[in-house]
Amino acid sequence: MKLWVIGVGPGDPKLLTLAALEVLQKAELVFAPLMGSEASSRAYQVVKVFLPDHCKVVQLCFDGDERKISQTILDEIARYSCKEAVFLVLGDPLLYGSFFKLFPEIQKKADLEIRIVPGISAYQAMGARLGIPLAQGDEVVSIVPGTVSLERFKALLELSDTLLLYKLALFLRRDFLVSQDFCKGWIGENLSTDKEKIYPLSGDSRNLPYFSMAILKKT
Repeated sequence: MKLWVIGVGPGDPKLLTLAALEVLQKAELVFAPLMGSEASSRAYQVVKVFLPDHCKVVQLCFDGDERKISQTILDEIARYSCKEAVFLVLGDPLLYGSFFKLFPEIQKKADLEIRIVPGISAYQAMGARLGIPLAQGDEVVSIVPGTVSLERFKALLELSDTLLLYKLALFLRRDFLVSQDFCKGWIGENLSTDKEKIYPLSGDSRNLPYFSMAILKKT
């Protein structure tokens, strides 16, 4: 049994890779994660027009119970007797991908061949939209989750030339993002969707959507 873990990019179907399309267009069973307060999986919305009519789609609510979700995946694979299945991941599967929360539990219970198809990440889409290089020469880039401790964040502020801050909605104290060492900063919301917003970072306080990130640059 083969399980494809496919990065579908940040939201725009035109950013899907040809490798992803090749797998999706013959998919029989697709697992699509529900993240945050989504009513329908954003990853599924990206790929739905490319799936064959006979494809079965199972949306998985990530409620913190990885064991239950993993068992649902295995039960559905057994139910439909598929030789291959697909797990969708927004962005790239290897960067804060939801699948790898489940992987240890799945690996315990089933002998699956895992195949990964990389995708375009949100920071790439945001950098492209801004038209800025994220790193040149010997510059250092750090990718940081919004859940990082203040101590570690301060260390990264000093060491990095560019910071790519993920899970920004979880970083409640946004004034920590403002540093005199970083002369440029932007926030991106719902990147590569019709709700996309990109604007300069400031110290004002406001609610951010689940899908938000920031880019900070020293030069």
